[in-house]
Amino acid sequence: MAAVPGGISDTPIIAADMGADAPKVAVMQMVRQVLGIGIFPAMILAYHNRRKFTENVDRETFTVKRGKSSTKSWLVFTATMVVAVIMGVIGKYSGIPAGAFVFPIISVLILKLVFDFAYLPRWAKQGAQSLSGTYIGSSITMSDISDIRHLLLPILIIIIGYIANCFITGKIISKMYGFTRKEAMLITTPAGASDMALISSDIGVQNTDIIVMQVIRAVVVMTFFPQIISLICSFM
Repeated sequence: MAAVPGGISDTPIIAADMGADAPKVAVMQMVRQVLGIGIFPAMILAYHNRRKFTENVDRETFTVKRGKSSTKSWLVFTATMVVAVIMGVIGKYSGIPAGAFVFPIISVLILKLVFDFAYLPRWAKQGAQSLSGTYIGSSITMSDISDIRHLLLPILIIIIGYIANCFITGKIISKMYGFTRKEAMLITTPAGASDMALISSDIGVQNTDIIVMQVIRAVVVMTFFPQIISLICSFM
């Protein structure tokens, strides 16, 4: 769970639900977030400038102009929360690892994509982040703080792994699917979709496919990785 490229607030909660040490996972996820936002963009830009890429790929930019969504209302918000809570309770008692988290994701995703009837206001998102932060913070003890020194080697291993994935997988994506090297490396950067939207623009990349790929990565990781990890652990 420490190596899962998921959300910095979501992953420790799922880890705790699966019986893992949430504070240690939170520390490792914080390193991943800092790495993805603070180091990888600079590294990718420096690598790009050093190699002096001359790819001139003609791309069309598709801009979708959206009006004010009619689905942003208290009725839709209430319906979204009711569906999420019901499915969360079902997931909790389903016996599926992280079911209380996975079931709401899938149900609200279907509600949004099929019926375009899901909405969460900004204040609710901020409230959820505050609650998750409170939960993680309240579970940290002094022994967890003193144990951080033992995480230096695992942190180093994760950093090396993420960097290797960025270069190797980025090169494969670039060769096979026509992305520039910089775009391909941004796709494999372990940061959030909203973060990548800002970062990619800052370093001169205007390809919305990067954001789409990051969103898909986040959904797949949060939905399926806990099940995969639980399966692997059961065999070991």
